Amino acid sequence: MPRKARAWLLVGLLGLLGMACTRLDRSRPVPAFHLEPRQGGDGIPLEYGELVSVTPVEGREYQVVMWFEQTNDRIIGVRLNVASGVARDQVLVIPRR
Repeated sequence: MPRKARAWLLVGLLGLLGMACTRLDRSRPVPAFHLEPRQGGDGIPLEYGELVSVTPVEGREYQVVMWFEQTNDRIIGVRLNVASGVARDQVLVIPRR
């Protein structure tokens, strides 16, 4: 096969290869932990479940995280400033499987 014919064949194959390739759709994984807006106005609603633990926030003298376990085995973390009594606007939600 002449050299010129091989070159055109190679160009044709590379063209077909380029047209056959499609970009794979990579969906982002859903994070296990996520933040949700806090419910309940100024208080902590009963829907958050049973209080199981209170832990201090490292480096924040007056802040704690209150950990609640729901009946559907989700864990809710509510950050609270004990000096002012103000809870953060978002809660940490950790689903359990």
